[in-house]
Amino acid sequence: MSPTARRIFNQLVDELIAKPRSLQHVRKFVHYDIVDPNDHDNLGGGRYCGFFRLNFNIPPAHEHIGWVLGTSRRGLATGGADVLLAPGPSTFNVESRHVYLQHHRQTGVLMIIAGKHPVLINGIEKLQNACHAVCEPTGITIGDLAFKISFTDLDEESYRYQLRRVMDLNAPSFPRIPHEITPAPTPDMNHYRVNTKYYSYPVHAGGTYSTVAYAFVKATGEAVALKIMKRTRHNTFDIDKELRIMRMLNHDFIGGEYPVGSGQGECQQVTAVLSPFAPALSTRLHGDQRPENEWIAYVMKQCYGGLAYIHAKGILHHDIKLDNIGVVDSIPPRAVIMDFGHAAVEEYSTNHMLGTVRYLAPEIIALKQESKAAERAYPATPYFGAPVDVWALSLCVYELYIGKIIKWASVNRADYEALDEYFKTELRNRDDDRLASKLVTLACRGLQWKPSERCSAADGHLYLS
Repeated sequence: MSPTARRIFNQLVDELIAKPRSLQHVRKFVHYDIVDPNDHDNLGGGRYCGFFRLNFNIPPAHEHIGWVLGTSRRGLATGGADVLLAPGPSTFNVESRHVYLQHHRQTGVLMIIAGKHPVLINGIEKLQNACHAVCEPTGITIGDLAFKISFTDLDEESYRYQLRRVMDLNAPSFPRIPHEITPAPTPDMNHYRVNTKYYSYPVHAGGTYSTVAYAFVKATGEAVALKIMKRTRHNTFDIDKELRIMRMLNHDFIGGEYPVGSGQGECQQVTAVLSPFAPALSTRLHGDQRPENEWIAYVMKQCYGGLAYIHAKGILHHDIKLDNIGVVDSIPPRAVIMDFGHAAVEEYSTNHMLGTVRYLAPEIIALKQESKAAERAYPATPYFGAPVDVWALSLCVYELYIGKIIKWASVNRADYEALDEYFKTELRNRDDDRLASKLVTLACRGLQWKPSERCSAADGHLYLS
């Protein structure tokens, strides 16, 4: 607290002590200790030191709007504010309901919400009719009073449980980010900022030239992912191509990438925002758990629609897999195709070096074998096209349906025939289950050995519609 804020805090404590039956709600948030008059560290003066405490065990008067910070309002039993910064109404340029603290309904990030009455963040940023995410100790000046929002070392499991309860109570249909990404009660001070706009977690995944990290937008509290790419003379063309392709695409089921900054020098850093935040479909497969067939059908209909849009633009994705399909966990769910690092504006390709081997179609494996002068399982064609993406997406349908990742390292004729036999058996056994039969039939249509016999992405979307 600033010296003025501490002096007013002392006045508030004096009033609470003098009137033990008043402001019963407000006093729950006030913690104070009596100061030793001989304490030389008591620079602010006053008989008391203390703080305002906020936690889920002491809920605000109205949970749907969060904690209200301000001064008292006559005629209200609660005083009008949860955190009473000054006992008198509209004193020290602090209004009765000056500012709010509320957890973001999707991400759980603590937000400072300022209306028409401005506040100052960290002494430099004026906040008015706007929000600010709090992921680190943050200074806030309200009127003439200055405070610091700090986090304490709370029990993380209890905190997350109570946060989920409040979020479900106030916004049951909002999308949710995964439990493990929800901010902990004591944020990691290793969070770093990008262009002062984001709070970012440590790296989630990465490769030779790029890494992906989860992040929160400071101005909104929304979750995004940041793809940080190191641009060198060896990969400049590939990075520029990926960003150029993303600018070509504008579709509900395509995950956007937007460059937000780059460094200078021989090795530049390009940061792209992946939006919306959508955890990969591969995270849906845990042990014996698998999504419901209705959920799979709804999500995959969107994926086939998104892939049809990509193909209509003359683009091959080249790396469709569960890790590159994200789902916004809303009601209903929204699927997005992500990561266009291997994509190319072309209808046909001979580049068999792209993609993830487990998801590669037979004609690509044949090209790989041809390049090694090995015996081929299927006569190679000099090129391949959109059916390779359909093969990979249909393999995703199969993996979601069985609830686990397929075991082959790469497709071969023997494994394919075993898969085909599984489809035939499953269709016989699921004859009375219409939705299961549709999913198996769709996977079977897309996993035909010959590319000319596979359904198109548009056909797959129409079939699930």
